[in-house]
Amino acid sequence: MRRAIDPLVTSDIDALVLVAGLAGGTGSGATAHIAAALREIYTIPIYCVSVLPAGSDDEAAANAMQALETLETTVDGQILFDNEAWLGSGQTVEAATEALNGTVATRLGTLFAAGEATESGAVGQSVVDASEIINTISDSGFVTLGYASQEVGTDEDTGEGTVIDRLRDRFLADKSDSVDEIEAYKAVETTLRRAVRGKLTADCALDSADSALTVFAGPPAWLNRDAVTDGRRWLADELQSPEIRSGDMPTSHRDTVSVLVLLSGVTELPRLRELETMVEESNADSHR
Repeated sequence: MRRAIDPLVTSDIDALVLVAGLAGGTGSGATAHIAAALREIYTIPIYCVSVLPAGSDDEAAANAMQALETLETTVDGQILFDNEAWLGSGQTVEAATEALNGTVATRLGTLFAAGEATESGAVGQSVVDASEIINTISDSGFVTLGYASQEVGTDEDTGEGTVIDRLRDRFLADKSDSVDEIEAYKAVETTLRRAVRGKLTADCALDSADSALTVFAGPPAWLNRDAVTDGRRWLADELQSPEIRSGDMPTSHRDTVSVLVLLSGVTELPRLRELETMVEESNADSHR
């Protein structure tokens, strides 16, 4: 694996991310060793997306808890994803694999795209760069991600007029005046609250987080600066923590406003308590 990774790690790479299911013996047993081997070569941070098992299998719970403890000493941070929380009633992981992977990809993709401008005029007023992400994740405890998005009204191309007319309207027209400030404010505000209070990758007590990072994305005219500032203040009150980093990512080609929230240093996670209790009860039964 080190030989396979080596050509990919250039000077442009800011971190390495391992993704591991911790229910079975392979992911729970090998991931920490892989992280340790990578650390011998690379000085950049190494993170792990640690996927918690669904169900109430004692062996899977034991594998997961042991892996979490071992990874704590070998990686710079663990982003938790709780399969159990994202399954529907009676649904299996196998049946929900595509949806589960899509959830992880959307949230990680939004996080890692922050600050990576790919189009002219896409640089935000307050940019979240790799160093801010690293500084946020590097706290002790675990990381969980929240995300929400909503469609916003834009001036759609009706198809009328010549090709030149439509191109001119698309690239040269100033549409900022067509966006109502109150509507833009509410869009940012409600999306942020849904991201924080909605389903996280792993449920947690919000006030157990040490710090947070938010990424606001959407058409530039919809990223209301007052809403972003007030939202950051609201989040600090919710977490009872002043350490909130935030940035905006203009995406003129999309008709949605989205908010990604990264909560770091989290210590109170109900699912981990459940898994720990399962392991304790299993151990107690085996000694009777």
